[in-house]
Amino acid sequence: MKSANLIEKMGFRPFFRESFPKPSRTFLVRETWFAFWGKLVTQKMRLAGVSALLVAAGLFGSCVSTASSGGVAEEGVPGGWAWGSFNDSANQGSSRIALIERPEEIDGNILMTYNISGEITDTYQYGYAGWYAIPDEATLELLKTARGFSFKIAGDGQAYKVMVSTADITDAAFYGREFVAKKDQETTVAFMMRQLAQPEDWGAKKPFNQDQAIQIQFQTTNNGKPGTFKVKVYDLRVIP
Repeated sequence: MKSANLIEKMGFRPFFRESFPKPSRTFLVRETWFAFWGKLVTQKMRLAGVSALLVAAGLFGSCVSTASSGGVAEEGVPGGWAWGSFNDSANQGSSRIALIERPEEIDGNILMTYNISGEITDTYQYGYAGWYAIPDEATLELLKTARGFSFKIAGDGQAYKVMVSTADITDAAFYGREFVAKKDQETTVAFMMRQLAQPEDWGAKKPFNQDQAIQIQFQTTNNGKPGTFKVKVYDLRVIP
C-alpha cells in the first residue's frame, strides 16, 4: 500500500496530516552499520520468505516471554513496518522529537531498533510528541484481525500511550492503553485488542472497528508539562 494513499485515508488530527510529508517537522535519521549489514539483510530475507510459510503452518516459534503492562505472554509475528514521528507544530507548539533507526545485535539476532528522544514544551497548552509504525500490506491484514500486539521497549520511567489508529476516527480519540517505559530496563509490553479503550474525558465515542486499522501509534502523556523523554523501541509484533 503506497504511503500517499494511506495518509489520505488516515483521518488524523491536522498536525499529523501537515507534519508527516515535511522533513522539517518529522525527523527520521537512518544509521547504517556496515559491520551488521550482511547479517541484517540475510535475516530480513529469511523473515520475508519463510515466516509467512511458518505462520500458515502454525509453526512460528518466536515467543514473547514477558508482559510488563498488558498482562499477557503470547506468540507474536514480526511484520513489516515503516516508522516515523510527529510533534505539536501544527498546533503552534514547539515540542521536539528525533527518531534514529539503528540495527543492533540483541540476543544473537540483528534487530532494527528505533531510538526516540525529544522535549515537550508548553508553548502549546497540551504539548505532545509521538511516533508511529505503518504496516505493509501483509502486516496490515494481520493487524485487522489480530488478537493483540507486543513490542519491546527500554525507557526513562515515564508513561506513554500506545494506540491502534483506525480510519473511522477523525478526532484522534483512538483506542489504546497507557504503559510505563521502565527506566534503563528492557521489557516486553503486550496488549490484547479487548484491553484497549478510548479516552474517557474527550473525543467522540465510537465502537472499535479493528477492520479499519491503519497503524500503531505511540504518544507522550505529558499534556504540556515541560520535560525530556528518551526510549528505545523494537520488535513490534502482531499476535494472531
